[in-house]
Amino acid sequence: MTAVCGFAQTSGTCGANGNNLTWNFDSSTGTLTISGTGAMADYYWTSISPSPGFLVTTAPWGPYYAFISNVVIEKNVTSIGTFAFCNCRNLTSVTIPNSVASIGEFAFEGCSSLTSVTIPNGVTSIGDSAFDNCSSLTSVTIPNSVTSIESGTFTACSSLTSVTIPSSVTSIGDWAFAGCSSLTSVTIPSSVTSIGGTAFESSGLTSVIIPNSVTSIGDSAFEGCSGLTSVTISNGITSIGDNTFYGCSGLTSVTIPSNVTSIGKYAFEYCSGLSSITMQTAQKELNPGSGYFTTIGVNTIGNNAFSGCTNLETINIPQTINSQGMSATTFAGSSLASINVDENNTSFASENGVLYNKTKTTLIYYPLKKTESSFIIPNSVTTIGANAFSSCNNLNSVSIPNNVTTISQ
Repeated sequence: MTAVCGFAQTSGTCGANGNNLTWNFDSSTGTLTISGTGAMADYYWTSISPSPGFLVTTAPWGPYYAFISNVVIEKNVTSIGTFAFCNCRNLTSVTIPNSVASIGEFAFEGCSSLTSVTIPNGVTSIGDSAFDNCSSLTSVTIPNSVTSIESGTFTACSSLTSVTIPSSVTSIGDWAFAGCSSLTSVTIPSSVTSIGGTAFESSGLTSVIIPNSVTSIGDSAFEGCSGLTSVTISNGITSIGDNTFYGCSGLTSVTIPSNVTSIGKYAFEYCSGLSSITMQTAQKELNPGSGYFTTIGVNTIGNNAFSGCTNLETINIPQTINSQGMSATTFAGSSLASINVDENNTSFASENGVLYNKTKTTLIYYPLKKTESSFIIPNSVTTIGANAFSSCNNLNSVSIPNNVTTISQ
């Protein structure tokens, strides 16, 4: 066995549980070859010279991380180990045979020169962060044998422009495509039932259609997608999580289907281009054939849900919204000039665009973009809610009746 560049051995064993796998590094071509039959061993990461603090694999070829340009995994190898090629920053090509069934966690993390990868049909699982921070990766093919895209699989793949998610995939994990700033479109197949938190955060998406099969979207799933101009939320969704569309400044309108019953905190905060929101309602038969129906739709809106929506001038509150969550902070920093509440709502009421509780004993929010310079609080009001008149720069005077006993902070 020969040493290269003053390092260690250039060949040896790398099989898991005594499997007969060997590795060989050819320094003249920069090619690392994995041969034999069975599963590859799992590894970890470590810090080595000449770059203290730079994390690379503990695999026996780890000392050559800066010299490996090609990886050839030969037929009969059944798995790629965790951290196997972590931070092989000059790796440009990899050959994966059909015999490989699994790709381990962080297997190619930080392979910043890798431009494309074909995952063969034999692969059934791709571990967390397997291609995390592969910043030159432009395209990837995921086979029909894969059923889930795990957490962080393609995080920070900033050059990724194209990805095909096959119809076999049922879930997209947390951070799966976060930071994929060049990924402008993605087709989510009807097989997907869940989209994880921060799944597409700060990606380059300009439009997205969420199919009816999806029942849950994790918090911050599309946060920071400033180029997102169009989103279709399916009828399968029952809740919109916290920060889901936070900072999606290109979003101009959104329709929230009737099956959605809650909108989380900060869900649309700083969607500065948002000018139209439609909250749908529908009737659902409680007992089929009984003739008894209930109205369904959004019933909870979290704090700061529409804060910072500087183009949102009017919002219509449907009858389904109840007393949970909604307050002045829900609309803080928006451009609302009017809030209109359905007369059948049992928790809230509006008058001349101002939001009150149902009995109008509490003034909840005075829209900051109302043009009037003065306002007379109705005699029914006994409590002025916290931040009720926040940033109302057009108001010069407010008349407070004697019935008011509480001004909240």
